[in-house]
Amino acid sequence: MQLDLLEITNPDEFSSQWNEISRIRRMMLPFVSKDNRLFMFGNALDNLTNVGLNYIKEARANMTYLSFLVEIMNMIMDKVEDCYYQLQEEIQIYHNSYDYSYVDSLEYEFKIVANKTSLCDLDCNKNMPLSMVFDWGGRISCMLILQEGMNGRDNFINEFFVKPQIGMVMIDEIIDKFCDYYRLNNDRTIYFYRDRYGDHRHANNSKSYNEQAISRLMLNNWTVIPLLHPGQEPPQHEKYLLWSNILKENNPKFPKIGINGNKCKNLILSMSNTRVVEKDGKFQKDKNSERSTTIPQEEATHFGDAADKIIWTKYHDTLQSFSSTFIPFNIGGK
Repeated sequence: MQLDLLEITNPDEFSSQWNEISRIRRMMLPFVSKDNRLFMFGNALDNLTNVGLNYIKEARANMTYLSFLVEIMNMIMDKVEDCYYQLQEEIQIYHNSYDYSYVDSLEYEFKIVANKTSLCDLDCNKNMPLSMVFDWGGRISCMLILQEGMNGRDNFINEFFVKPQIGMVMIDEIIDKFCDYYRLNNDRTIYFYRDRYGDHRHANNSKSYNEQAISRLMLNNWTVIPLLHPGQEPPQHEKYLLWSNILKENNPKFPKIGINGNKCKNLILSMSNTRVVEKDGKFQKDKNSERSTTIPQEEATHFGDAADKIIWTKYHDTLQSFSSTFIPFNIGGK
């Protein structure tokens, strides 16, 4: 009802809807636990006196729908059972990533903040290289940005995606999004983790997707260092075991990762909604969401696939060193 309220332009209809929302809200009692702790859950519309309706409407117009639901409407996206990625959200997802001294200097001009650069990002070291990985596709192309952080973690600090036009993968568009956002970084070095699918050449261009992306980055004055994992695409079972060891964080030989909860919402949704299935004693990723006509492709398994590529390339040796000590568990108690 609150979302519908934002679309109403007739004052009488707006007033009627607002009164009905207020009536229902009064009926929703706060939760009190057995040990007498009060829990209340609200969103920006519950703070309308301070926030203002115009601010919320501007946010709806300028933000992606997913960002609006999470940041303004305070919605929580749940994780599926039997999940391929056993994320510990309280440990691996962080939200304190804004450089508030810089944000404050903008005097809360929403349109400026919405178009911010990496100067707003506390988790981006502008004097260090960035790592980039893609998942190229016919329905969507995804990019993840990773940087080693001062917290001792490999942090996924940003994500970008484009949905190609018919018969055309929009390589320049996604690269330009990155270049615009990070244009003020001092270090202009990119570790480019190649997607093997992106090495295939296509009839309409003499260059592969990866070659076109690298050329576009160099045109924007970035120094590109390509990296590639050995062999063909690694089996899902081995990637599952690697992620399992990393996300449990109980073995110091494996790295730790972090995910920016403000910038990488689609990565989190992708990882949280990816089911693991078992076939012939091996773990596999359920990729049905990529064929769905109802699931937005930015929420499907593509972003998780991109994360797989960079983590596998960097740390597959660690898994191979310890594979003999890892005992896989059954899914769902089977």
